[in-house]
Amino acid sequence: MTEPAPGEELPSAALPEPQRLRLFLSRSVEALRPIWPWLILALIAWVGWHELRQVDVGTVRGLLRDADPTLILILLGATAANLAVFGLYDVAALGPRSQPPPLAARWKVGVLSFAWSNFLTFGPLAGPALRLWLYRPIGVEGERARSALAAVLSALSLALLGWCGAVWMPLPAAIDGFPARLGAGVVFAALAAAILRLLPRLRFAPALIRRWEARTLLLSAVASLDWFLAWVVFDLALDGLHGGIDQKLSITAFFTGQLIGLMSFTPGGLGSADAWWIVSLSGVAGGHDRVLAALVLYRCIYYVLPWAVASLVLAGRLVRTGPNINAVLRASVASYAFLCGVVLLASAATPSLSDRAAFLMHTVPVALVEISHAASVVLGFLLLVISRGLVRGYRASHRLALALFVAGAVTTFLKGLDFEEAILSLAAVAILLVAHRPFEREGRMRPSTEFIVSVGTFAVVLFAAVGFGSLSHVPRLPLVFTRFEHFAYGARFLRGLLILAAMAAVAGLHFALRARPRDPLPDAVAIDRAIEETRAWRRGTNPLLVASGDKAIFRAARPAEGFIAYRTAGRFMVAYSDPVCPPGRERALLAAFLEHASAWDRDVILYQIAPATLPVAHDFGFTFFKLGEEGLVDLARFDLKGNKAKSWRHAMNSVEKEGGRFEVVPAAEVKALLPELRAISDDWLAEKHVVEKRFSLGRFEETYLTRTPCAVVRDAAGRAVAFANLLEGAPQDELSVDLMRYSARREQAAGLRDVMDYLFLQLMLHGKERGYARFNLGMAPLASVGEERWARPFERFARLVFRHGEHWYNYQGLRRYKEKFDPIWEPRYMAYQHPWDWPLASTTTAALIAGGWRALLLPGGGQEASAGSGHAA
Repeated sequence: MTEPAPGEELPSAALPEPQRLRLFLSRSVEALRPIWPWLILALIAWVGWHELRQVDVGTVRGLLRDADPTLILILLGATAANLAVFGLYDVAALGPRSQPPPLAARWKVGVLSFAWSNFLTFGPLAGPALRLWLYRPIGVEGERARSALAAVLSALSLALLGWCGAVWMPLPAAIDGFPARLGAGVVFAALAAAILRLLPRLRFAPALIRRWEARTLLLSAVASLDWFLAWVVFDLALDGLHGGIDQKLSITAFFTGQLIGLMSFTPGGLGSADAWWIVSLSGVAGGHDRVLAALVLYRCIYYVLPWAVASLVLAGRLVRTGPNINAVLRASVASYAFLCGVVLLASAATPSLSDRAAFLMHTVPVALVEISHAASVVLGFLLLVISRGLVRGYRASHRLALALFVAGAVTTFLKGLDFEEAILSLAAVAILLVAHRPFEREGRMRPSTEFIVSVGTFAVVLFAAVGFGSLSHVPRLPLVFTRFEHFAYGARFLRGLLILAAMAAVAGLHFALRARPRDPLPDAVAIDRAIEETRAWRRGTNPLLVASGDKAIFRAARPAEGFIAYRTAGRFMVAYSDPVCPPGRERALLAAFLEHASAWDRDVILYQIAPATLPVAHDFGFTFFKLGEEGLVDLARFDLKGNKAKSWRHAMNSVEKEGGRFEVVPAAEVKALLPELRAISDDWLAEKHVVEKRFSLGRFEETYLTRTPCAVVRDAAGRAVAFANLLEGAPQDELSVDLMRYSARREQAAGLRDVMDYLFLQLMLHGKERGYARFNLGMAPLASVGEERWARPFERFARLVFRHGEHWYNYQGLRRYKEKFDPIWEPRYMAYQHPWDWPLASTTTAALIAGGWRALLLPGGGQEASAGSGHAA
């Protein structure tokens, strides 16, 4: 058996059985890694659902409302003590070397980092980007900052594992109790400190760890104390809301839940840790309602309140140091509006508190209560929808949101005296009145059907889950329309559910059936101007596809020069190729295009952009996906001499020996050839069983073809057998083709072979004679995408499609065909604004190129569909 090349893996079939098993297991773990958090969440949800169904939401609200103010003050004090300990992490991590920053500055970094990241990032070990950002103003950067961060995270994780070992360690029944567990915690804390002190001395430790300047004993003590104080707040909340709980059970449940939350990778362990705590504590802690109330109180005081304060402090820093915080303010207000919509829907789905309902029965007519309840449902749904307009910054959405919040405050108060929800709505009114400057953009919401359907589905599922979960009895359907009473919660909930479902369905149908906005396609004068600008400013020929006339042209007021070709598809404006403008003005042109798209309530996709555009797109927050590679032939090195060109000379000779010849027809003379070219194109489409594409591929359209020269291969009788329209870039730059089609029927009748190879070779010779530097062979889709094991999951999936998707598209065959012309491969990318947009962005652009969703889902042909398209196959 031959030895594998260096770096090359043996095929799995050639490995011994034990190694094959280990390889299978390692690959399985790697494949499951992206979905691991979801599996944990699904398992916890399945285990905890039975417990959650036994919770009475009304009782929980009553327990929270009646919580002793002294308990609240004690919890706030314990949380404040824990926040103070947070600051000591960075005091210990940035040791005495190299003149550490002032103690107060280090302490503030620790407090802000943990207070903010505990609630909104993936578990207690996250938030490193925020800490590194806060290090910079105090002079801690680069390797030193990362080393301090590694020390903090190591101490934190070791302390958690130490406490878990202390509560799980088997002890004799005679001594097993809270004091013994506390003593074990001290022992394990000492062990964690010893490990932390040993880590920098290990020869195989990373450089970041070996260069620690942290005082490890102090850092380990801080981490152990931090976790202990976190449990103290947890235990105080439990003890305060039901009158007593065994501390051994409390500390065991707490640290087990924290570890589960960390493994689930949910923000702050929210949901996963809570489900474990409910399951493990409900049986002995005074019932499900009291445990849930204690957890809500603990979450609000220990997580939400510090996060809110830290957010205000960080927002203040952004205001002082950030050049433009309008986008942050818009996103924050939109998020708050969405949250208020969720609260209104959840409030309308749950019964009112009994004493408040009794007061309403004597003061407010039942008709007004019913109207207010229905209005709250409608307003909650509208707030979910209007959040999109707020994040865009529309003035009209700002004014509508003000009206919705005022109405929401009134209706929530009238339906059940829910002053808590009313305060949330009035707070939003105050925020919108004060922060009105970010909402001055003209335009209005034009949400996509996908957005409306998603919001409607979310609202209905949320309302139904909360309602059915909080009601012990749901009335029969006839009573829904006949029973109108103050205490008829079940009938009122079902009426609200019907109203919400009907409203979501009507909204979805309205936006699905509305007329699509039409892009303003350019006239001949605008196309000619765009072609001239492309040849003047852009390296390459891809933007010359503007000549096809199927793309709109965006021009900014400033800079007045330059354009971006695009089409609207769904909720996206898809820009084709790189911005065309004078060098150095790409940033201003792209910023103007983003504003234009936002004014039309659209996100932006940059399709088939070159590596040179990536830095500018990165600065605007785009995420990238590699589409494949474009083959560029260096015409200075191209010739038909030597052994490597033997197959090329054979292709040339085989055609010319049978009387075939090549010619380039000027654009002005192409019109006379159109009937003959049409016949070749129709033959090609019929033979390949495909239909015309668009956007990144040209189509047989007479006006388009008469704008460009056309290369033609004729047989001995003078009949055209194949053709390609030429895209001529700037002199001494690039030559390419778009439509490249041949008739196999005519080729066979003339006795010709290798006509397409002959056409390619003659085009390269023609380009070299005209002084062009490169010939663009077009794209090899998905080539060299996701080859590395560290590539993004989407790109690794694309690699599987490239290797195993020959049934649908000739990916590898197209790459091999173009490879024989010895090109230089240059990557091309798709950029989209949100990381989660990849599936929809990919399918939307595919549908745009195919000519619609029907053409994409029901294609007309086989795998060789792109073999004759030379430009962007």
